[in-house]
Amino acid sequence: MRSNKRLIRASALGLALAITMSVNVKAAVSGADGSTGNLESSSLSGEPLLSGMLEANSNRQVHPYSDEPVESRFDLAGFEKAAESDELELWLNRQYGALRVVNKASGYVWGSLPLEEAEGLNSTWNCYGNSLAAIECFDKSGGESRLSIGKDGKASYKITENGLICSLAFESVGIEMDVAVELEGRRLSFDVVEGSLREGLLENNDKGYMLKSVTFMPFLGASYGADIDGYMLIPDGTGALIRFLEPANYVSTYAARIYGPDAGVENYSYGGYAYIKEENQAYMPIYGIVHGEGQNGFLAVVESGAEYASIVATPALTNNPYNWAAARFEYRQKYMMNINRKEGSGALMPQPDMNSLEPRLSLYFTEGESAGYDGMAVMYRKLLLDSGELSLLGGAASGAVPMQLEVLGADKKKGFLFNTTSTFTTFAQAGEMAEALAEDGVENLLMVYRCYTKNNEAGTKLLGQLGSAQELEELRAQLESRGGELKLYLDPLTANEDQITQRTEAANNLSSMVIKWTNSLDVYGAMYDTTYVYRLSRAERAIDSALSRDYGADFALDQLSFRLYSDFTSGKEVTRAESLGRIEALAEKLAGGGRLTMYRPNQYFWALTDRFLGAPTVSSQLLYESDTVPFLQIVLSGCVELFSEPLNTSSCSREKLLRLIEYGMAPAFTAAACSSVELVNTAQAAYSSAGFEDWRDMMAETYDMVATALESVWGRCITEHSCLETGLVRVSYDNGVRIYVNYTDKVLTADGLSVEPGWFAVAE
Repeated sequence: MRSNKRLIRASALGLALAITMSVNVKAAVSGADGSTGNLESSSLSGEPLLSGMLEANSNRQVHPYSDEPVESRFDLAGFEKAAESDELELWLNRQYGALRVVNKASGYVWGSLPLEEAEGLNSTWNCYGNSLAAIECFDKSGGESRLSIGKDGKASYKITENGLICSLAFESVGIEMDVAVELEGRRLSFDVVEGSLREGLLENNDKGYMLKSVTFMPFLGASYGADIDGYMLIPDGTGALIRFLEPANYVSTYAARIYGPDAGVENYSYGGYAYIKEENQAYMPIYGIVHGEGQNGFLAVVESGAEYASIVATPALTNNPYNWAAARFEYRQKYMMNINRKEGSGALMPQPDMNSLEPRLSLYFTEGESAGYDGMAVMYRKLLLDSGELSLLGGAASGAVPMQLEVLGADKKKGFLFNTTSTFTTFAQAGEMAEALAEDGVENLLMVYRCYTKNNEAGTKLLGQLGSAQELEELRAQLESRGGELKLYLDPLTANEDQITQRTEAANNLSSMVIKWTNSLDVYGAMYDTTYVYRLSRAERAIDSALSRDYGADFALDQLSFRLYSDFTSGKEVTRAESLGRIEALAEKLAGGGRLTMYRPNQYFWALTDRFLGAPTVSSQLLYESDTVPFLQIVLSGCVELFSEPLNTSSCSREKLLRLIEYGMAPAFTAAACSSVELVNTAQAAYSSAGFEDWRDMMAETYDMVATALESVWGRCITEHSCLETGLVRVSYDNGVRIYVNYTDKVLTADGLSVEPGWFAVAE
């Protein structure tokens, strides 16, 4: 265990906190009932710089729930039992192709909508919401239509041992398919039977109907306004809840492509949109519905076809007063068909060719304590452990909480006549940083060294001006001697204009334009305002070159870890599904039989991931998102070490540090041995404040605070996460430790323990 007393370095905390902290003491703290608990607690020497209740009441937090019992609105009249397992019953209405599911443990009946005349909906939406499988179509001009069994399709049913097969024919658009529905334990699964999907069956298809999407049970678990207490869980960043609310008007609703947008089809930002912040990515193929926290719920998992699927969630609207969520399998989407070589000049048209996918969606029904976002996260972690997509870290060593330090080596600097290479941090200087942090108590340092090769290109030779290969080896040994590690940053996917030959190396989108996006244009002194994407073959060569050079340290993989794209370069086309297979092979090669450190990896990489760098700590905070929850962090706890985004590249507040503690994450910083002003007019100008000496005190203070809170739970699994009252959160771990975090400016009491304002307590 760490020392019972530790000195927290007093500092001004630069531009961020301006808070002075006193000594942290591990002590037996008396509860309100006179009992004692072994707590990690601390006081502040002055008034905490907090935002009162603003943070506690914001949608960056999770909020208390009602304990009002929720009763099902559905019965089984007009339905026949089609299948049964030990946990569930499946009931079918043949006319509407509607299903209802009975959870035998609770007796709760799950349905979608009333079969006829759902309040506030026309017949098209009513039938669409009830249909066990519904489709969307394009016509050749890009017009869209929505079709379902009860209104537009003919269906025949074959009852099987564990479910049924529904043969669907949408004759008006010439599309047919078979859908298999199967019960197994508490899981209900839907599949499009392989080889059964056909389109273009109309004898006279003058409108050119093409399949756009397939959705299973679109409105299952939907709520009419706020008629019942509950919420939708979506994989927005860390995870977010959309509570069932009364209808309102929203400009847009949630629709996120699983694993991020496909840059080969979707148009990325062009000049003039640099101020727009990219929404958080959906790293997991899941969504969930809860009817009454701790009462009834289901977790939906896209088990096949996720690379071509989207999670959609729509809060109640004035013209569609139902809260509903679903997984939509995208066979086609619109793209900008250019009429000339000028970007943005053209018309939005459907993809001509259908994506090749095998849709499979599984719904896991649950009740009681498991019927909540944290219970679902624990259940999902077990599913991934059972499937081998995750593996346990094996517990935490005492005092093993790490800190990540990204170090900037050298990069291009803009010159009057020609560009030069400017050195920010040599290998020797990086060692001095590590030594200084060790003196401050930060020994378990994960150093990620960036910008260390010629022209900062992946796979090229080391820059001699940073030092020799021997000095790099000495840096690695120095870090390892104190329990740390050295990783070399590797981005084989993206490039600036001086790193890429666009004609022969750049990937192209469906519009036959180079894939690129505009960077932030308001960075003072930035050299490059555009980022380009390499063809996958070029990325493969870069990785092979990096491995063959044997720099002397393992890699931390960026960009390729979370960007999944198709490439429509003429004669060299690669689909998104083909890209997925190839980048998985690249990651396995880099891992070399072990596990790999990655920046923001999508779920398909988690089996290979030991550290998740740059993890989100908030949702996108869309207007209708009521709560941010650590679903991602709960799933990965005990299996992958989580690190924040660099704290000195965004706002750094007390609330953010508390959130690292709440989410079980280690802090991260980016630094250079030079002053921040020396980064101006270089390729690293985006790091507006990265001088190591400017941030050293903040690094030590932040690490001390987070390590003090997490030392007894690092590497352990989170078993429960709950909001006890507004601004007070409790997190429980599998070793019995509980962490309490208070986001308010008042002393709050829970479980007989007092938690200081803007601070935390650890009950062991």
